[in-house]
Amino acid sequence: MALKISKIAKKNSTVVWGGVHSTLLPKQTLENEFIDYVVIGEGEITFPNLIRALKKKNQTNRIKGIGYKDSQGIHINEAPNYVDLNNLPDLPYHLLDMNKYISKRDGFQRCLTLETSRGCPHNCNFCSNPVIHKRKWRSLDAENIVRKINYLQYKFDLDGIVFQEDNFFVNIKE
Repeated sequence: MALKISKIAKKNSTVVWGGVHSTLLPKQTLENEFIDYVVIGEGEITFPNLIRALKKKNQTNRIKGIGYKDSQGIHINEAPNYVDLNNLPDLPYHLLDMNKYISKRDGFQRCLTLETSRGCPHNCNFCSNPVIHKRKWRSLDAENIVRKINYLQYKFDLDGIVFQEDNFFVNIKE
């Protein structure tokens, strides 16, 4: 389905893919004629940098964390540093109709998901995490997690938060 959408979008737009597939197989992804760029790994910094460069018609060969193709072939740029989750801005919930995202789940009547960490230090053969996160685990500070939970609960009258984690029990001492 995503390729069908990309084929339609390619007629009038530059097509950028991100996510697990683009991160694990950037060259293969770019071999598709309907894909112009891939964002490799986390996109919070990389994607806006790419959009700014495209808007200004600047070269993209120095943007960390992207792959692209030109008349010379497929190019994969240097990997970016991982983002510090505590330095990311809060999600702009005010831009969305949040009632579309609040759900009944896991015994809750009104809940949202919240990501408080990324990655995993283990090296399981079945998992993409060792490749994507290089066996690193990063977490929000406890104070930041509590602040986000309080905000979501108050703002959207929630009775539950479902934590969306790669590995919830890495740091059980804190």
